Amino acid sequence: MLAKKETLGLLIGNSKHLWPLFLKDYKESADLKKSHHPLDSYTTCKINKIFDNFKVQHKIIFVHRKIQNKIPIPRSALPPRDGREDHSQDDKRNPRDDTTYFPFQRLARFSGLADLSPSFLNIHPTFGPWFALRAVVSLNIEYMLRLPRPVQGLAMTVEICSACSKPCMPFFKIAAAVKQPRNDELKNNWKQWLAVRGACPMGNEYRYTQDQIKYHYKKEISILQNDNC
Repeated sequence: MLAKKETLGLLIGNSKHLWPLFLKDYKESADLKKSHHPLDSYTTCKINKIFDNFKVQHKIIFVHRKIQNKIPIPRSALPPRDGREDHSQDDKRNPRDDTTYFPFQRLARFSGLADLSPSFLNIHPTFGPWFALRAVVSLNIEYMLRLPRPVQGLAMTVEICSACSKPCMPFFKIAAAVKQPRNDELKNNWKQWLAVRGACPMGNEYRYTQDQIKYHYKKEISILQNDNC
């Protein structure tokens, strides 16, 4: 993305603690109320503001935005596909479309931020599955950190799920068995997919509030008008 062979990268995400800050701004912002995806608009604005005055050249890729598929990402800069990654985002493009989504789940595992469960959820050592990835920032600064490299490339993976009994999998099989149109799958089947996340024993104290859960899974902006939010 930048000229250097190895650059410093920042992977940005949030826990449930973002929700009240977002709600406060949403209720005070006419622009957010006009947005079809106000939380994405909010995080984009906040992250851009942080780096607007940054004196170092940088490139920001947001999780909700497609990028040019021809962006030069060397294969050696990504972890191997070991059967646990959710490749659905990789395939969400029209054959005539040269854009795609950046593989954030793989990046989270590759960087050591979180493991990737067999049910395709990133699992953080503290927050469990109750966190969201928002963006990755590549800074035009030479990558200087030298740590042990347990797998190929620069990977610093964290292993959480390998020793787990995987209570998420029975729920995952139930949710995945419900055949619905792809665009409506999560919205119409959200309780089954929520059960997959809720089965994880990690990070229960960081579970999202009920309104936050409904917003993320059902994508209903009307939830933001709830006085109890």
